[in-house]
Amino acid sequence: VKEKEEEIRKKMEELSKELEQRGTAAAELQRKLNEASKSMVESSLQMDQKRSECQRLSDEIERLKELNEIVLREKQEEERKLYSLQADLDISLKRSRALEQDINSLKHEKDVLARQLSTLSQTSL
Repeated sequence: VKEKEEEIRKKMEELSKELEQRGTAAAELQRKLNEASKSMVESSLQMDQKRSECQRLSDEIERLKELNEIVLREKQEEERKLYSLQADLDISLKRSRALEQDINSLKHEKDVLARQLSTLSQTSL
């Protein structure tokens, strides 16, 4: 009976040791699982932050594209106005030159008439 008791005690000790080892292994696995879970949560948060940042940048790019289109339209409108003003200036310059020629022609005619008048005045004296 004592041998049987001793044998049972040894088996119980072995089982206790094995149970303790398995408990330690289970605790280690649980610790690793907790670390992996924490790492996964952190990665998920980082991904969410990066996704938010990408969305913010995408929105900013769209806003800048819209502003660029507005600026481009305004630039084109200003160029059209500039070309129109340039055309008006060219027309005014041509008119000014034509008026200058007319004035010069009239001055010449006046000088000719003044000479004729002077000649007539001298002849009639």
